[in-house]
Amino acid sequence: AVLAQVFAPGRLDVLQRYRSILTTWDAAGPNVRAVTVIITGNHTHEMIGRDAVRYCASDGVLADLDRADLPADLCPLISSDWKKTFHWDGTGPMPDAERALLRQLVERAHQQHRQIRFWDAPDYAAAWAELRAAGVDWINTDDLAGLQKFLLAR
Repeated sequence: AVLAQVFAPGRLDVLQRYRSILTTWDAAGPNVRAVTVIITGNHTHEMIGRDAVRYCASDGVLADLDRADLPADLCPLISSDWKKTFHWDGTGPMPDAERALLRQLVERAHQQHRQIRFWDAPDYAAAWAELRAAGVDWINTDDLAGLQKFLLAR
């Protein structure tokens, strides 16, 4: 999957140029191909969802987990700022209440057939271990070499 932080009126023109490799959605359902584009940033789900043939999906926020009117194929990814939900900074043990909340959020997303990621999470092995243990689907990092070493060791 590709996270695209672009959203402009000409997005369809750009995406249509790559339609042979892009996952699309229409009345018959999804047509999965090599690349799935998920728009993130300043946009509305409704703007993306009204296309008869969609060349992208939309990421959501934690509040979208409570929206029964938002299909998972339109919003397959929930993204959230770690620091708006958690106080743990990756040092010392993660507080039990925050660990439980993390696991609850992941479970809710997965029950809805969505993936979940937290951006600006602590960039330490202890945090990566907690994210993996909770089942978080995407781990954001600025320490690519450190995360690679962490993942390969497991």
